[in-house]
Amino acid sequence: MNLKTKIISIPLGSRHVKLKVVSNLDELLVDVADADAIPFWAELWPASLALARWLTRTRNLQGLKVLELGAGLGLAGIAAALQGARVTQTDYVDKAMEMAGENARLNGLEEVIQIVDDWREFQMEEEFEIILGSDILYEPNLHPYLTEIFNRNLRPGGQIILADPGRLYGRQLIGELTNLGWRLETGEEKVVYDNKNYLIDIYTLTRGEKNEI
Repeated sequence: MNLKTKIISIPLGSRHVKLKVVSNLDELLVDVADADAIPFWAELWPASLALARWLTRTRNLQGLKVLELGAGLGLAGIAAALQGARVTQTDYVDKAMEMAGENARLNGLEEVIQIVDDWREFQMEEEFEIILGSDILYEPNLHPYLTEIFNRNLRPGGQIILADPGRLYGRQLIGELTNLGWRLETGEEKVVYDNKNYLIDIYTLTRGEKNEI
């Protein structure tokens, strides 16, 4: 399918990020047969916008290795790369990684890496200092896989930074992780998206010495 796309501009601090997005999401919903085929990747979610702005406002990521999970269109990873991070973006949908790569290059970020990988069969062994995720906690059946990735792919002392729109399942996983020894800091980021106001939770989890899966 040749998707119709358009370029939008997202203000991030003193910059404006160019983002290629799908013009008509309804085109992607034709003949969707199962949950895995729902095109969540094609939506610019408020949590992604919140995380991108939060990173821009609060973090110097110069030289840090950053993994973005469920990258979709790639905005949060782009924000991290603009802050100096060495970013690897992952999603289980080929088209998502194709567009995320285009979006990185639109902003002059040739070194951002895109890899197709499924949390349920995650192949990556590399460790990162930061793991990012925007609204990725919505499905409790995926929480064990995410927890395994956090433990395997985050360096000791590293941080997970998650943006979540206040989902109950998200709060449950955050509680489970803190019970396993992760140190938690919380924040909030207000965004206006599609003429609606959102208050997005920002969770920063620091890996301790005794985290367990």
